[in-house]
Amino acid sequence: MRYGFGDYLLDTQRHEFSRAGEVIPVRPKVFQALAYLLAHHDRVVRKQELLDHLWPGQSVADAALNSYIMAVRKAIGDHRPTPQLLRTVRGYGYRFVAPVEVREPAPPADRLPPGLPSGAPAPAPAHPPPSLRSAQHARRRHQARRALPRW
Repeated sequence: MRYGFGDYLLDTQRHEFSRAGEVIPVRPKVFQALAYLLAHHDRVVRKQELLDHLWPGQSVADAALNSYIMAVRKAIGDHRPTPQLLRTVRGYGYRFVAPVEVREPAPPADRLPPGLPSGAPAPAPAHPPPSLRSAQHARRRHQARRALPRW
């Protein structure tokens, strides 16, 4: 699923979080927390529910969750003293309050670009795959060694 809010887009299939098309690196648990809050943006998510989602079957202190919530806020640019996107409901949990647009998943990357007939081969990549590059490099290195004079 893809969730859009403001200039941000979180894509759960591609595991990408971006702003205006530029990918923002976030830690996996921060991504999971943000994805869960966006998926349940229509209600308050209890602290215990979020803890159970992020650390199933484990006992984790509230301080750990608080640090991840701060990391979520930093990633989405929601700063104190008046957060506009993610609100804390004191003693209960969190609610994502910015308007969220839920979008269908992006098409798989292996699909052909529009306009290509289904029987046509896909365009060749701009760069050879790493395995081919390393084989080409090894061949050139071997040829260069053979060209060197032996003393």
